[in-house]
Amino acid sequence: SFYSIEEVAFSFNGGKDSTVLLHLLRAGYFLHKMGQNSANGDVKDFPIRTIYFESPSAFPEINSFTYDIAATYGLQIDTIRLDFKSGLETLLKDKPIRAIFLGVRIGDPTALVAI
Repeated sequence: SFYSIEEVAFSFNGGKDSTVLLHLLRAGYFLHKMGQNSANGDVKDFPIRTIYFESPSAFPEINSFTYDIAATYGLQIDTIRLDFKSGLETLLKDKPIRAIFLGVRIGDPTALVAI
């Protein structure tokens, strides 16, 4: 593997893209654990740090869905209440993160914007 589990994070925003990515990451993690004969079948066995950029302009339903999913799957969620760039800079100063999974559609307005 390129990075340890402590060095990767998943940016979850409750949208369709990140929800699909969550399930793909969970499936990949479960398959990895099965290969090591250490999968326990627990739905909450997903140790990848999850970050959520909570926006004051987000619909309450998005926040509710995001926190419900976090509780359902036992996500280690770090809520960041800063803009994306400042939040990432702060996160990277505090945590040993080297890779972040982020679900984005090519048609999203900011899909091709450099951070």
